[in-house]
Amino acid sequence: MKHLVLSAVLMITLSAATAQTRLAIKAGYNHNTARIHIRDVKQPTGNQPGINLGLQLKADFEPPLHFTGLVSYNMRGFTLTPLASDTDKLETKMHYLNLAPMLSYDIATGKTEHITFTAGPMAGLGISGTQKITTAGVVNSSKMNFSTAVNYGLFDLAIYSSVGYHFNKVFLEASYYLGFVSINNNEEGDRTNIKNRGLGVSLGYYLR
Repeated sequence: MKHLVLSAVLMITLSAATAQTRLAIKAGYNHNTARIHIRDVKQPTGNQPGINLGLQLKADFEPPLHFTGLVSYNMRGFTLTPLASDTDKLETKMHYLNLAPMLSYDIATGKTEHITFTAGPMAGLGISGTQKITTAGVVNSSKMNFSTAVNYGLFDLAIYSSVGYHFNKVFLEASYYLGFVSINNNEEGDRTNIKNRGLGVSLGYYLR
């Protein structure tokens, strides 16, 4: 996955050398949470703040339809207050590298302004994380272990969608991240299903 992300960055950079593409950088705020079920019972969850940083390519496909590729870093996480448990609270912060091949559609609102709707799949690679577990008022912190077999899942898969208002070189974008695979590898044992969710707001700038 790391090689895939690096290859995508290189591909986006090389593609941006053509006249039919635009390359942008963007950054912003994530409002994260998760959908969690324990033994098929939905659990109370809360939000965790985070940030997003990205490199985005927009290439002509069939205007006003475009191909939009995104390579990004996202800080995600959630808080959990489990029902019927000795644990009072679980807080997580997770760091992901993401790759998203998407389609976008432009609606012109002026000579250089337009509204853009974007959607597509997003694959995530968990690179690190921390969790705090509060039990009887005592807080214990530890690193989160990401793997393909146990602990938290190394990969996340989601649908990413956004709507943005684009000026000549600057754009403002609101996005929604909907994870549809559980990031808990131990689900068969503890019957805990965890799917990432999140809202985001980003400010972007076209380099060309």
